[in-house]
Amino acid sequence: MANNRILWVDQLKCLAIYGVVLCHVYQWSDISDCVTLQVFGRFHTMLFMFLSGYFCIKSSEDFSFHSFRMFFQKKFTRILIPFFIIGGAFSFVNNGSFIPLLLGSIPHYWFMASVFCCMLLSYAFFAVSKRFGTRTSLLLGVLYCLLIMVLWYSGPLRPLPYSFMTISSLPYFLLGCFYRKYDVLQRLFANDILYAISILLAIVFTIYRNSIPQNLAGYFYIIVLLRLFKENEAKIGCKIARIGTYSLEIYMLHFFFIPNLSSWKDMLLCSTSLNGNIICSLAVFSLISVCIMALSILFGSILKGSPVSKWIIGA
Repeated sequence: MANNRILWVDQLKCLAIYGVVLCHVYQWSDISDCVTLQVFGRFHTMLFMFLSGYFCIKSSEDFSFHSFRMFFQKKFTRILIPFFIIGGAFSFVNNGSFIPLLLGSIPHYWFMASVFCCMLLSYAFFAVSKRFGTRTSLLLGVLYCLLIMVLWYSGPLRPLPYSFMTISSLPYFLLGCFYRKYDVLQRLFANDILYAISILLAIVFTIYRNSIPQNLAGYFYIIVLLRLFKENEAKIGCKIARIGTYSLEIYMLHFFFIPNLSSWKDMLLCSTSLNGNIICSLAVFSLISVCIMALSILFGSILKGSPVSKWIIGA
């Protein structure tokens, strides 16, 4: 592992990308109401957004025009160019056109476009709020998210592609920014009482998942997972973290390798009724997910070694 990498962050990335691939395998197989899918669906993309926000804004950022230009160029190259090239290829293979990608109508293929929008929105927020103290900035962050949600629900932002997933993800992205920027938030997340409450609420929100908004549970899952992984990073090890360093490549390429197992649905039915097949289906779909991740890493490594890697996967 490179010395400048944070072990627990890469380990969480591995967990998050495993959850993404696993949930997509379930969804591609037309299995939507199962315990495994519902549990991982409560945190995998929220955790990714949190971790993306964690690294978005550097502490040395001065928010000058030159800094913004460099920030935009770096994020555009790293995020949007691979999104358009690889996402465009996926759209063309499955739909015979690039239009669905531009319209945001490809199922489950939204993360990179939304994370880029969250980066720009977060940069704008911190450029304005840099003069304020911690408490004021946190309060303004909440109001900022609420304002953007109001603008979307009232109509002006609704027609924009990827806008709904962007506004749904922005609170998690900003939370990641705040978590790295402010020590007070790190101490709060490490509080034993909050940790115990978060475990309880994560369980309750998962059990009553049909009555409680999915996004709400993600906050408590993040608090629990942060504590677990930061305290046990040495036990979890570098091999898991190593996979996490390939999370972007896995996300971009795994769509090409997902099989349709809908014909297996009856045999591997996985439902909230605990009918006895949950462990069987989880084992099968986990094995498939790990193979998909391995293939994505392999092809990502091949692409990284190509002369045009910068334009394909932002390497």
